Formats: sequence, structure tokens, C-alpha cells
Amino acid sequence: KQLSKMAQKLKIEPKIELLVSHLVQRGVELVHYDRAPAVYTRGPDVLDLDKAGSKQPQPFDYYLVVDFECTCTKEPVVYNHEIIEFPIVVVCSKTNQIVDTFSSYVRPVVNPVLSDFCKELTGISQKQVDSAPVLADVLDNIDRWLREKKYLSDNTSICFAADCPSDMQDFFWTQSILKQKVVPEDKYPYYQNWCDVGMLFKKVFNTPRTHSLKHMLLLLKMDFEGRAHSGVDDAKNIAKVLMYIIDYGGVAEANDGFKKRYFGVLSFQTTSCKTSGKRKSSFVKEIIDIALTVVDESSGKLIDTFQTYSCPQHQKKLTGHCKETLQVTQDQISSSPTLQQSFTNMTNWLTSNGYEGSEAFTIVSSCSDIQELIWDASNNSKSAFDPSSFPYLKRWVNLQKAFLLSKGGSASTSKLPSITKMLMAFKSDPIGRATTAKDVSFNAARVLNYLLRFGSVHEGSYEEVDQKK
Repeated sequence: KQLSKMAQKLKIEPKIELLVSHLVQRGVELVHYDRAPAVYTRGPDVLDLDKAGSKQPQPFDYYLVVDFECTCTKEPVVYNHEIIEFPIVVVCSKTNQIVDTFSSYVRPVVNPVLSDFCKELTGISQKQVDSAPVLADVLDNIDRWLREKKYLSDNTSICFAADCPSDMQDFFWTQSILKQKVVPEDKYPYYQNWCDVGMLFKKVFNTPRTHSLKHMLLLLKMDFEGRAHSGVDDAKNIAKVLMYIIDYGGVAEANDGFKKRYFGVLSFQTTSCKTSGKRKSSFVKEIIDIALTVVDESSGKLIDTFQTYSCPQHQKKLTGHCKETLQVTQDQISSSPTLQQSFTNMTNWLTSNGYEGSEAFTIVSSCSDIQELIWDASNNSKSAFDPSSFPYLKRWVNLQKAFLLSKGGSASTSKLPSITKMLMAFKSDPIGRATTAKDVSFNAARVLNYLLRFGSVHEGSYEEVDQKK
């Protein structure tokens, strides 16, 4: 009855499956915004499963299929996900059968208390993680287990496998090894490369995009077995897809590996006044609110965030309009460092976390903020701000251009879409306030997340500083 009433209100056909599909999509958007593309873009592909080739020899003796469960919250925020369940399902490539399993709960350290949402989603209790070893000890146990079982020896070869980049790239490497420094990066070299089963599926069946685990199973006419978001059950279902691909004639190569490539989505808010006319035209805008959201280039995941205020030099006293709009106090801004020091602090933070100075770190901004608010303004500022001392500010991605080019449009148009309109194109709504740098950076990073999940950032969206201007 409730569904029928809602259908009438929305003026759509009261087909239950359509309405439920809509509600599920909105629920996924609100709870797992970074997984939303997996819902919105998985079209009804049809596979010709009769065109199987002859079975090929595989490059590895054993595939160690993993699917991590991690700490999480219901709120869509940048969150430090810690592994709390580490399962391994072993597939022997010669027999193409599951021959062994390993599973261990892991005690989180940064956020040791599980949220109610996390416990309900994963089925993991607080007691189970409290009595579990920390990740460093689990990795030692796994190494010992692999050697005892002879999976790791001079005569055998292994390759980890997962259904998408998130597990190995984000949850294992970026969150656990790089940020938390659980163990040295070179201690267990066999984690460096892995088989992305989703990418392998796309290549073997020539689909236009990668697919979620459930959709891969659906296309292969297979049922999901077990409990969703149980690490072991998810890993077993991923193994089913991998074994089907091997039987179909696919070759499960190590098609992915850990990459230190990041985008930093940068946003500013400036001083402002409400007056008009001559006084407003002479008003000098100065950056006082800075935020940056780090996005992993490989997976599109939002993995970290930085925010700071900066004290203006021209007009130190904020207008009432400015304080009300940005929701800041005079004391907050007056006690903040200069713009030069604020960027120095941000650079130190980027370096200490391994983002700046990695294989690639690229700033992402909307419109012409970096050119106008940093480079052009530095020529007329009393703040002695020198943007040239921060090399990553010399070249950046224009988010609006990247969006237009991803849609097959032209980046030369003068009508660049707002962040809200870009999110709406992905059936999403902005979160937070449009007048705080942190929320703007966060929403812009969500747009970038969608673009990376669909493909990559077009080369035509890159801009460089115009020093002549």
C-alpha cells in the first residue's frame, strides 16, 4: 500500500519492481555514495556464453581470492576504513577448483568501536573484533599459513585476486600500509600485484564497462551463495566468477597493482561583502577557507581530507555577511596562519601521508579558482604569498571540463556546469553546505569519483598556470 501511494505521488506507473529499484538506488546513494556508480551504470548487457574458447594454461599455480570487510559508517564522509575481516579462498589453476580457505577477524586500531551500521552490514560483532589480532599479526599468520600449505614456495606461484580495485588498492595498501604503516611496504612483496576479476571479466567477455560482483554472477546465470558482505562468502562468489572465466578460456593475469597516484580536489572560500557599487568593486577577495579531498586515481575512492583557515591580510576584520555565509567567527580567522603558512602546512600533510611526492599527484579544481584566486591574486596581495613554491599548483584538472569531455561534449563552452548539476547528472544530490570549502571539496570529489569509475580524466581537461596573465 505504501509503495502504491508513493507511486501515485511520484506520478509513475505503480510497478513495484520499478519503484523498489528507485528506492534502492536512492538508499545506496545516501549510504554508499562511492558505490553508487555500480548501481546507476550497470546496464542489461547480454553475454554470448556459447562462444567459449579452449581452456588456457594459467600464469599462476594458485589464486588467492580476497574480499575485505572494513569499518564503516552510515554517513557519507571521508572515512579511514580498517580491515576487520581478512578472508582468502584458494583456487588451484590446474584443477580450477577451490582447494582451501583462510579467514581471520582483525582488530581495528584507529576506530576500535564498530558502528551499529557496520555491525548490521557485515554481521561482525564488537566481541569478535575485540578478541582478534591486529592486522600486522594477521599478515604474519597468513605468511606462515601460505608457507606451511606450500602455496608459497620456490616451486609454486601465487596471485591475489579481487573483484575490483578497492580491496587491494584502497583498503589494503592505501589505508593500511601507506597511511597506518601497519608493516613496511616491502615486507610481503606478493601483495604488490593482483588480478582484478572485474577487469578480467570486461576483457574476456568484451563488455563496455566493468561490473559489480552480483551483476557478473547475473550475466553468467549464477546465483550469489551465502550472505552478502560476509568476507568469506563474497570471496567464494568472486572465486566462482574467476573459475568460470578460466573454464571459458580466459587467462587470469596479474592485471593490476599498487599505484601511488592521487588527485587532490582543492576548494577555497574567500572574504566577501554584501554591498554593491564602487565599494564592492574595490573589495579584494582573499582566501580564508581551504579544503582538499584526496582521491585514489585507480579506484576513485575518497581516502583523506584536509581543511584549514587562513588569516586575510588586506581586510583582517570580516564582514557580517562573510561570517554568516561561511559560518566562521572572527577569532577562528584571526588566529589562523597566513596563506603561505596554510599551504605549507597542507604540503607537509600531503608529504607525510605519501600523497605529494608519489608517482603522481594532481590537483583538481573547478572553474578558474587556482588561476584567479591564487596566481592572479598573488600579484596584488600584501600577504607575500608565493604560489610558485608549491609546484603542484602549476598544473591542475578543470573538473567541469573533465565532466563535459567524459560526456562527449566540448570543453570550450562558456557554460560550465556547477557541481550540483554534475551530481544531478549522476542522480545524486550535494551533501552539506555550498559555502564551506570542505563540503564543496567533498562534493567535487564525488563528481571525480563518478568520472574515474566510468573511465579516466580526459587529457583535454588539464590546465596550466598562465603566468603572463
